[in-house]
Amino acid sequence: MSDGPAGMDPAAAHLLTGRDRSPDPTRELRAGPVSALLNGPDLRHIRVGGIELIQRVYMAVRDAPWNTIPATVTASRIEAGADRFSVAFHAEHRHEAI
Repeated sequence: MSDGPAGMDPAAAHLLTGRDRSPDPTRELRAGPVSALLNGPDLRHIRVGGIELIQRVYMAVRDAPWNTIPATVTASRIEAGADRFSVAFHAEHRHEAI
């Protein structure tokens, strides 16, 4: 399952995401009746029994004027089975004094 087109040209990617690369492909994760889409480090469309309870879980770092500082994600780890999943990653947010 995918939220957005992968492999698009940089101009289209920038228009869609604000970045010069295609969106990360999504991955469906399941834990019994719970399902979620992993999109980069974000969990999206978290459902229980097909009913969406949460649209997005993510980490945001903001500066004083409330701009979001984008993260560079490295060392991600995904463990998934038919009845469980675990996601871990390292993210660095750098901008001026942050």
